[in-house]
Amino acid sequence: MTGDYRKIGCCIDDSSAATGAAGLASLVARSTGAQLLLVHVAPTPEAALVGMQGWSDAALDAEEAIRTQVGALLREQAEKIGAEPVLLQGAHAGEAVCAWATDEGCDLLVAAPHSGRWRRAAMGSFAGYVSVHAPCSVLLARGALPASVSLAS
Repeated sequence: MTGDYRKIGCCIDDSSAATGAAGLASLVARSTGAQLLLVHVAPTPEAALVGMQGWSDAALDAEEAIRTQVGALLREQAEKIGAEPVLLQGAHAGEAVCAWATDEGCDLLVAAPHSGRWRRAAMGSFAGYVSVHAPCSVLLARGALPASVSLAS
């Protein structure tokens, strides 16, 4: 498997399923010597502020504060597994990740399929979208890594 992947993007959110995906992506990256990028998509101000009558300065300040906090958490998670953090912004996370993966030249995307029934019905499945539209192979990671697998370097 060494050399099969040069650049791996792992899509994460704040779920335990995404934590398992990040662990699996880390194992694949270490076993192949690939660069690992931990990717999160923050909603655009338009998507985050749906229904508001215009954007007040307070709303824009709140959106920036959230993006800053998410960026800090992403950097912390990336550091734990030896990855580089990537914070994207987009109204549709799947489209944003696929465009980024194309531009970045990713060889593999890792994601966790876990959205609830209502979210899938309203917005579609992120993992489903990425698995069809990604410019590279996609690995869908279900659940956490077995306790016997160590992430220590």
